[in-house]
Amino acid sequence: MARTFECKTAIAAPPEAVFAALVNADAYGQWMPNFVRIERTGSGPLQVGESFRETRRMFGADSTEHFDVVEVEAPVRLVLRVDGSKGTTGKGLFTFEHLIEAQGTGSQLTLRGTVDVPGLVARLLGGVFIGMFKSAIAKDMSAMGNWIASRQSAGGG
Repeated sequence: MARTFECKTAIAAPPEAVFAALVNADAYGQWMPNFVRIERTGSGPLQVGESFRETRRMFGADSTEHFDVVEVEAPVRLVLRVDGSKGTTGKGLFTFEHLIEAQGTGSQLTLRGTVDVPGLVARLLGGVFIGMFKSAIAKDMSAMGNWIASRQSAGGG
């Protein structure tokens, strides 16, 4: 059974700057909490059809997940999919749709997530799992927003 969630954050930067940060996977380590490394099949901004492996330190161990870039619509939308069977999670399908809207002089970043993890335990603990997942993603979005805003105020675009 698939479960969905949504996170929103305001970012003091225009949509183009937010989108540029989202598709700049090579800079994820500059803002992402617990980042270890990224391994990409491409270079430059993320493109449809590209895959990458992102590794983070989670609960004292490295955790690696395989991402596929499914949709890119500059400067308003990026959709990533994770096949859990190809990473540390070991199962499930996760979809992350990033939506960027102008909001005053800044932007609002919305992440709509869908988590589909099979099994009885996943169904029973789904609400707890989604809550933890949503909290971690909200921290990521806040860290990215702060990084983008600091670059904007420093004139780093």
